[in-house]
Amino acid sequence: MSRRVNQYRKPGPTQKTNKDLNAKFEDYIKKGNRITLEVIHLKVSKESVPSLTIDDLKNKDLRKALEGLLIYNYREKNYILLNK
Repeated sequence: MSRRVNQYRKPGPTQKTNKDLNAKFEDYIKKGNRITLEVIHLKVSKESVPSLTIDDLKNKDLRKALEGLLIYNYREKNYILLNK
């Protein structure tokens, strides 16, 4: 987790999304806003889906699926999402 946050704070030269997010973070902070990140804790029924661990998030397809669910959830709550 800390590695991921550091990639947002200090993106490498080829990390376009992280560079874009970093610029947005800096702009929001300069305007007096606070940036918050949320950590998801998965509780999944073993009967419906195999057990998931944090290591499973290394799988790009699984990450994209979870990201899609979270984007839907937060848009329904009228959150402003930076990573679209």
